[in-house]
Amino acid sequence: MSNVKNKHYVPQFYLKYFTNQQEKLCTFDKFENKMLPFTNVKNLACEKYFYDFPQQSGNKDRQQPMEKWFSELETKASKFLNHIQNKIQGILSLKPSEKVDSLQVLTQDQKLDLAYWVAVQSLRTKDFRDFSNEFWQKAQSLIPNIVEEVEDELSRRLNQFEEDNSIKVDESLANEIKKDRLNQCMSTLSYLENDGMPITQAKFIFDHCKELAEILFNHIWLIGVNSTDKLFFTSDNPVVMASHLESSCYSSEGIEVVFLLTVS
Repeated sequence: MSNVKNKHYVPQFYLKYFTNQQEKLCTFDKFENKMLPFTNVKNLACEKYFYDFPQQSGNKDRQQPMEKWFSELETKASKFLNHIQNKIQGILSLKPSEKVDSLQVLTQDQKLDLAYWVAVQSLRTKDFRDFSNEFWQKAQSLIPNIVEEVEDELSRRLNQFEEDNSIKVDESLANEIKKDRLNQCMSTLSYLENDGMPITQAKFIFDHCKELAEILFNHIWLIGVNSTDKLFFTSDNPVVMASHLESSCYSSEGIEVVFLLTVS
């Protein structure tokens, strides 16, 4: 299987919901505060080898387990979201006399599937990766404490080993053991900061996406219809969370989560 270079953290099928008739998107750079030329979705919300795990020694092929997982998930999600859109359009096409104030657009199973998709999408973005990197940078100040704890634990274990075996470990050997373990510890921390971030993000997705999906499932759900002439727009972080109170996490009271299904 050939390696995929360009990794989208917002799927191309989703971005196509917002393209023009030529299947291109007009983009706006909020940092530069300027409009950019229309471009194909394959060039947007992506980064080379974004999800790739570090290469193993002597192996020229990049490890891309997330690519396969996302590909299978996106194939199902594309069909599912298209089904929801068609169902909504069917309801909107009803005659006024056939409509009711409230119709069930989603079954409970479909609601859970959509909650799962939104949860994964919110955790797979570059914005989430940047947040993780920022958190890591702030945690750098804790490294001396970590080193101190590792040294204390190593000393405790060596003392326990001497006591259990009624021997005295040579001081120079004990220092070498401590030095080796501390080097391993620092190497691991360095790995997490650099090459290990894709693995850290992947692990977080697998560990917490179901939990987040359940939280979203238990929110009050509304499907809104844009009846104005103003079109919706999306971004490289398409799951929007707005706080109406002081708290700012998905499970907090007063949190509103918005995920657009179409441009209009």
